[in-house]
Amino acid sequence: MRSFVMSAAVLAGLTSVAAAEPYTHDGFYFGIQGGLGYMHISGPQDTSYTGVSVPSVAINIGKSLTSHLVLGGGIFFDYTSSVTAHVGGQSGDAGTGLIPLGLGAFADYYLDPHRGGLHFQAFLGWGGAESTENTGGSDPTGLTVYAGAGWDKFISSEMSIGVLGRLGYGSWSISGADYTWLSPSVLGTVTWH
Repeated sequence: MRSFVMSAAVLAGLTSVAAAEPYTHDGFYFGIQGGLGYMHISGPQDTSYTGVSVPSVAINIGKSLTSHLVLGGGIFFDYTSSVTAHVGGQSGDAGTGLIPLGLGAFADYYLDPHRGGLHFQAFLGWGGAESTENTGGSDPTGLTVYAGAGWDKFISSEMSIGVLGRLGYGSWSISGADYTWLSPSVLGTVTWH
């Protein structure tokens, strides 16, 4: 987390000198996303965990490399307070909340950077699921990705709001046990760009 914050600060400093055209997706990029999702984690021996994610939050910081493409770093948290465990055909309260999270690189591609509108976003990084009842034990971690498509509209010369549909995927493991995370979500977005 510390390296992410330091990288974000350096990136912000390097990109703040770049002049950005009004009502154009260019230059420095700062985006916040939040909304609703659904979590499904499948594990070994026919076990799985499901629940509604409220809220789903992501923060992305980056810079336009071309007139259409943004690259940068990001972090996300999906909090699921009420988790249902499914084991051998039986279902019940898991007795814990789960926080799937990820830290990595993101890309955002705008079809028309001058008007906003349709854009596509992708994330590649490292993540896992943290139990809210875990008191110092280990949690499964591994490759974490998401892909999404969204639409936004400028509300000021540098700020836009919109909506993003996102599908997250994680391939995680711990002590030889493998877990797969799938999470579709619908997010509201606020972007300074």
